[in-house]
Amino acid sequence: MDIHESNEAYEAYLRGLPLAELLGIEAYIDQNEYPDRYELVKKCIAEKQDIAEKQDEEWKHFSEDPFACFRKVRWTKKDVLFGIGILVIFYAFGILFPFPVLFGNNPRAVLISILFLSSLSQIYLFVYPCFVCRKLDISPLFPPLSISMLMKEFFKSIKYYFIAALSIGIIIRVISFISNYTAEPSGIWQVLGKYAHVNFYVSFFSICGFTLFPIFEEVFFRGFLFNAFKTRLPVFVAIVLQSLVFTMFHSSNLLGMISIFLTGIALAIIYERRKSLLAPIFVHGTINFAGILRCFLTQG
Repeated sequence: MDIHESNEAYEAYLRGLPLAELLGIEAYIDQNEYPDRYELVKKCIAEKQDIAEKQDEEWKHFSEDPFACFRKVRWTKKDVLFGIGILVIFYAFGILFPFPVLFGNNPRAVLISILFLSSLSQIYLFVYPCFVCRKLDISPLFPPLSISMLMKEFFKSIKYYFIAALSIGIIIRVISFISNYTAEPSGIWQVLGKYAHVNFYVSFFSICGFTLFPIFEEVFFRGFLFNAFKTRLPVFVAIVLQSLVFTMFHSSNLLGMISIFLTGIALAIIYERRKSLLAPIFVHGTINFAGILRCFLTQG
């Protein structure tokens, strides 16, 4: 930056610099020769330090949520459309290339293909929101967690799990009784249940289903998508929209889709109530564990 530029241009340049560089400029600028520029540097440093102090206060407030960064981001429409667009591509790929049909005579090929596509989509759910946060220089991304904090949130989430499971279960039972229709597990878990006792990778994937995958899905659907919708829409509308996208991501029959939709709503309500992504992660993991166990017991 040319030192002879106007004060306005110089101030605009300074505002784009990180605090560390501003402190370096303050140390080397000649206060007597350039008093106006020196005052501008001091002013920008004070503003940056004030912002940093406010961020520290926010992190103290969010200390019980290791994913609080997702609530701080001003997600753009481009972020949302791109995030959902990639999910649509994964969904369309599964429809256009039905692995059980393509590799019908080769169960191993079917299994490997489904596991690969599912794992890839799950990794995307986690990586994309984190990438956007890094791009916007939101930090720290994941503050450290204590075991006591995790256990505290886990035991609190048990109550929410039973409330959600009981409420959704009653609704699905009533619909099933009226329509004489039975809910089925998500398609991926039906396939895995079928091969549960013949492949180590199925068991490993299933373990991920109630450990890692709830984290990945909650980061995307509640941490990213729900917060993005909530910045522009009423909370109720945001809850419904993120649950619709969540339902699209999980294939099942009609009654199963209704169950998934209600689950997405319940998880968003839990997140909104607890102000921490840990609670829906634990509830989601418990729901998945119960569903996987059911698939293996009935189809294994």
